[in-house]
Amino acid sequence: MEYETWDILWKAFKEYNFDPLNFLKVTEPLLKHKIDPFLWETLWDLAFRSHDLKEKENIIHFLDSMSPNQFKSKEWLTDALQIAIEEHFENFSEINYQLFGGWFGFPLSKMLKDKIEKTHSVYNIDKDPNTEKIFNRFKFLHNMDGMHFCQDVIESTPYDNETHVVINTSSEHMPDLSEILKVRKFMPKTIFALQSNNMFHIDDHINCVNSVNELVEKSGIKTLIYKGSLDMPNGYKRFMVIGKC
Repeated sequence: MEYETWDILWKAFKEYNFDPLNFLKVTEPLLKHKIDPFLWETLWDLAFRSHDLKEKENIIHFLDSMSPNQFKSKEWLTDALQIAIEEHFENFSEINYQLFGGWFGFPLSKMLKDKIEKTHSVYNIDKDPNTEKIFNRFKFLHNMDGMHFCQDVIESTPYDNETHVVINTSSEHMPDLSEILKVRKFMPKTIFALQSNNMFHIDDHINCVNSVNELVEKSGIKTLIYKGSLDMPNGYKRFMVIGKC
């Protein structure tokens, strides 16, 4: 199972600090056929450059985006979003997404494409320039429409008025949605799917919440479609709200 394979890789590089290139060479016969070929090639590409400390950080960031907690959170989101889209975009044949702070756009883009039949375009917004190449490679190999924007989420894109669903699974890293929407304008029917957590102790987490109700209030969601919380293996909680502003 792909999820279990990523769990092995994540622990090998993140917890046990194995050398990425040597580990992939040894485990290739066991693991290569168990994950998406694009991802295997991407891992090799990152591993070849991991002798440089800065480049090694890139493979760790990539594996962080594929960690067990990330998989679990994004599966939860796509399952809830599938129901919301069926109810609120019943007469639409194609759905366009924007990912706020989407990292590499993976695995969420693949989950959207696999689980939601109407998925058409995914526009990934992330300030890290190292994420662009990987997102674009995935998009090309999986024949998916979309684009990567290396910018702050507070900045508009040419596709805002064509976006049906905005997804932000890292709200703890940025201003409230209500603040972002003072600058950016989406369609009135656009659905917003947001996740945050109560991990206040992490330096990069500038905007955590204590409850899902706090997330609803701070986001400015006016029409609530879904809200819930998920207990994570690390003892913290992840909160999610889906709705319209």
